[in-house]
Amino acid sequence: MTAREGPQKPFAAPPFNDPKADLILRSSDGVYFCIYKLLLSLVSPVFATMFELPTDGMQEMYDNRVCIGVDDDSETLSRVLLWCDPRCIPAIQSLKDVEIILRVSDKYDMEPIKERCLRALEYSPSIFTPENSFEIYALVVQYQISHLACLAAKKTLHLELDERPYFPALKSIPASALYHLDVYHLTCGKAAQQVIEDEFSVTNDVFGQVWDAVGCCGVNGVKRGNLGWKFWVVQHMDRISEKLRKTPVSTVVVDPKLLIETQASASSCLSCRGKTSHGDLQRFNQSLMDKVEQAISEVSFAI
Repeated sequence: MTAREGPQKPFAAPPFNDPKADLILRSSDGVYFCIYKLLLSLVSPVFATMFELPTDGMQEMYDNRVCIGVDDDSETLSRVLLWCDPRCIPAIQSLKDVEIILRVSDKYDMEPIKERCLRALEYSPSIFTPENSFEIYALVVQYQISHLACLAAKKTLHLELDERPYFPALKSIPASALYHLDVYHLTCGKAAQQVIEDEFSVTNDVFGQVWDAVGCCGVNGVKRGNLGWKFWVVQHMDRISEKLRKTPVSTVVVDPKLLIETQASASSCLSCRGKTSHGDLQRFNQSLMDKVEQAISEVSFAI
């Protein structure tokens, strides 16, 4: 064996400078990580097989330990090895962490690390957000993680179609994955809007109906469904419907701003003023939200 003692090597930060570790991984940028063969063998069949191969006596050595050079940089190794060491409590700080771990775990067949990372991602409210959902969708589709793709798809409903950002991961997924996501968004929007339209065929004690041409709010009653409706009620429902078309999530129904606008419209009519309270509208919107949520939940998604 050739022992390369030479100058002091730049070791990684703890715990990867452990003098008792029996293996060293040298990153592509020249940082040395001291680790235990057993830990790598347990999480990676690739490394386990590598350690079982016969040596030719020409292995690089440092400090009487085998030193293996890899083509991953020190930042990448540090992020991944933290998930391999039981002394560490790793956490996902960003989607970059997830991307690195998925890429390296795929490269070295580190299935346990991949599963732990994905579980952490799924239950990370600060990372798995509607704002990140489109990027997460592309990432998990790339690695064929179907259950997270479905969860991410549902969160993308919070984004309008023209608000989805661009990022490099989109180059790595098939156009069909984007097509199915668009169809899902549009189908959920139609299902939610149908709930709103169906409400016009049901008598409502909160709003009341206009049955003749006496009018309300300065105009005649508006015919929708098979009933006549007060003008501000139709405005309220149409505003909800348009919001659901763009972002088909049930919570838009109980948007406080929408409630205030509708209450102001109702109060501006001498006939309606005082007849429909803020609490009445809240209860109606809550009931409507539940119906919309049920309709959206019945829309299936598959890549």
